[in-house]
Amino acid sequence: MGLIEDIRPGEIGSERFGNVEVVEETGSTNSDALERGRAGAAEGLVLIAGSQVAGRGRLNRSWLGSPGGSILCSVLVKPQLDPEHVQLLTVAAGLAARDALRAAAGLDADLKWPNDLMSGGRKLGGILTESVIGHDSVEFCVVGIGLNVNWPAADIPEEIAEIATSVSAELGRDADRSAILKSFLANFEDHLATAEQSPSHLIREYKENCATIGKRVKVATAGGTIEGYASGIDGHGRLLVSDEDAENVAIDAGDLIEFS
Repeated sequence: MGLIEDIRPGEIGSERFGNVEVVEETGSTNSDALERGRAGAAEGLVLIAGSQVAGRGRLNRSWLGSPGGSILCSVLVKPQLDPEHVQLLTVAAGLAARDALRAAAGLDADLKWPNDLMSGGRKLGGILTESVIGHDSVEFCVVGIGLNVNWPAADIPEEIAEIATSVSAELGRDADRSAILKSFLANFEDHLATAEQSPSHLIREYKENCATIGKRVKVATAGGTIEGYASGIDGHGRLLVSDEDAENVAIDAGDLIEFS
């Protein structure tokens, strides 16, 4: 079972996201929230687990996190966004997680497009946004975050030690998961409101804080691999890559397999 003694539900939540539920263990908080959304649950549901046995990341990958020391959280959102702008939810969540780590743990994390949080070139966590789209509108979305918090460097498996890290490994001390969660939800509410009301401001902030911008990149997409210079982020949250012909290619989904 995942340890949840330091998760204090009464201290977690925000005005928009205040229906907080915490369980010791589940398969996947995202899967649970999607099921609840399809059953008619209202916006504001926050599902938190001590551990997951079937955690998921992008591209159907599994999520390997610190047992009992991770933040594993999914939020049910009914955003006032057009379907083509739902990627802004990942942008908003990434900025919220960065702000929360800085405010509640004193750690400055980097954002790597499209959904990773990094420190020292290694992965701290990731965001998975899944959407249910109607004929011409967004019915609801689930935004999940997995974040390695209290995972001593010595306990990170050798096979991933070069690519994964945790808040405690970076700081040399444990961090307060409840405080990080509380800050994340408050900041996510603020950034989501910006996405709904002034998406250009959200994109500008993301571009200013995205470590991918200005780097040489190689992105694996469904249509093939694209290499070039990451020149920016467009209004939909897509990565703009200047290819060998100096033309910007907008990438809405892909695996950033190399950047330097």
